[in-house]
Amino acid sequence: MPNLDPLLQYGAIGVFAILLIVFARTLLLREQQRGDAAAAEVIRLNNLMQEKTIPALIAATQAIAAAQNILQQIQYQRDVEAAAIKTRKS
Repeated sequence: MPNLDPLLQYGAIGVFAILLIVFARTLLLREQQRGDAAAAEVIRLNNLMQEKTIPALIAATQAIAAAQNILQQIQYQRDVEAAAIKTRKS
């Protein structure tokens, strides 16, 4: 903490100045602690999101690929059946 003795020579105004400095310093330290806590919470939530959402997105992508494969097989079967019916009619 800085040397506050010179402010004391101004009497009551000096005391108010000292109180203002102490208050500002305390407020600054409290806000820095709150900011650090908020940053830590952001990091925690980011890690949680990476742990939970990335595997879910991978599983969803695999499910979509499997569904697309099934739909392609169904479409191929329909095309084969349509071609067989067309051949029989001819």
